[in-house]
Amino acid sequence: MPRLDVYEDGTLSKSLDLVPGTWSIGRDAGCEVVLKDPLCSRHHAELASLPGSDKWVVRDLGGENGTRIDGVKEVRKELAAQAVIQVGTAMLVFDAAARGEAPLGPPDWAHKAADDPATAHMPPAMLARLQSRLHGRAGPHLVKVGGEIGDVYPLNPDGVVDIGYGPRRVKLPGDGDSVVAEVRGKGGRFVVTAPGFLSRVDVNGKKSGKKVLATGDEIRAGDVLLQFQQGLLQDATD
Repeated sequence: MPRLDVYEDGTLSKSLDLVPGTWSIGRDAGCEVVLKDPLCSRHHAELASLPGSDKWVVRDLGGENGTRIDGVKEVRKELAAQAVIQVGTAMLVFDAAARGEAPLGPPDWAHKAADDPATAHMPPAMLARLQSRLHGRAGPHLVKVGGEIGDVYPLNPDGVVDIGYGPRRVKLPGDGDSVVAEVRGKGGRFVVTAPGFLSRVDVNGKKSGKKVLATGDEIRAGDVLLQFQQGLLQDATD
C-alpha cells in the first residue's frame, strides 16, 4: 500500500497509508492531510488514485502559492514512485510501495527547497497580502518591484545574494557576466554593497557603495528595482 510521509519544520509529523480514493491537503481541519504552514491554503491540493490502476496524481486547487512536485510547480501531475510534494515549506514524500519500511525522508535537494519557501516564487502583491496578516513567517527577502509577475528572493542571515549578469541569484536582463551588487547578511543585519572599486548601486534613489538595509529600502541595479523586507510583519490591527 502506498504511503505519504509528511515533514513539517524539517521533522516527520505523520505517516499516512493511502487507501485508494481522494485525499484533500490543506490547513482546514476537515482535510485528510492537515498542514499547519500558513503558506498552505485551507484547501490547497488533492491527492487521488486513478481508477483501475496503481497510479496517483496530485492536483493543485488554485491557491496563491501553488504546489511543487519534485521541485517543479505543477497544476496536475502523476506521481513517480518516490515523488516529493512541496506545499509551502511542508514536504510530503509519496512512497508508492512502502511495505512497512521506515520513512526514507526527503532527498537532499528537498532539504534545500525547504529553505527556499513558497514566498521565493510569489508575486510581490501576494507577499504584501501575507504581510498584512502574518508575523515573522519567512524572514528577510528581496522583492522585485514592478511587472505583473515579480520574484522574491529569501536572504540567508549568514549568506550572500549576488545581483548581476550571467548566472547570478538575481539575474539582470542583458548579456555579460558581472556582479553589480551584493546583499550580505551579518550579525542580524543586511548590507548592500557594490563590489567593484568604482562601482555604485542606487539605494532609495541615491548612489551608494555600501548601506545597511532597513525594511522598505529600494535597490536599483541595472533595469531591476528590488525592495528589502525584513520579514512578513503582522498588521497592528490584527
